[in-house]
Amino acid sequence: MGNYPQHVEPILYAAFDRYPNHYRHIIKAAIDAEPAFTRDIITIALNLEVADPAEIVRIGVETEPSYAEAMVSTVDQINPEQFNEVIRVAVLTEPHTADGILRANKEAEVGKLESIIRSVLAAAPALGGYLADTISDIIGSASDTDELQAQDIERKRAIALLRSAYDAGGITIEQLKVIAARHELSEDELEQILNQ
Repeated sequence: MGNYPQHVEPILYAAFDRYPNHYRHIIKAAIDAEPAFTRDIITIALNLEVADPAEIVRIGVETEPSYAEAMVSTVDQINPEQFNEVIRVAVLTEPHTADGILRANKEAEVGKLESIIRSVLAAAPALGGYLADTISDIIGSASDTDELQAQDIERKRAIALLRSAYDAGGITIEQLKVIAARHELSEDELEQILNQ
């Protein structure tokens, strides 16, 4: 692959076909040889179903953690029902991938983003303090043209995402209050987050 990067796909298909039990070594060697093709390598492994998607991502993240978001989004496209499990495995394998995974999904609809936050914080609750700023940043990233409507959407988004983060045990009440103040949530809205 290092000599013929343009032939990554046929090389991998041949390797997986000839040595199906060595998928771990094949994925690791392919990513080591051509890290820029990580998404393609993971896509081929997923399409051939050489292993469970979470196992494929675990191998990929161990080999090249900087491409974790690409691996997770590839699973979301190919095998979306495995998405939360793959996030959990990626964060358990390399906790520092959590920030990138959250930021890569910041434009996702609120329900999906809530689920991602829960998966990340359930896998690594100790990261809550580290991720508090990230969670605050993604709350404010919903785009809308009408300012009043945008403010209402942002408030609802803030409440939903903060509730998910708080329920998952990832952020403390103090961190929650700081983020709520940053997004100008009222005391009633804060109570709503804490008591649901």
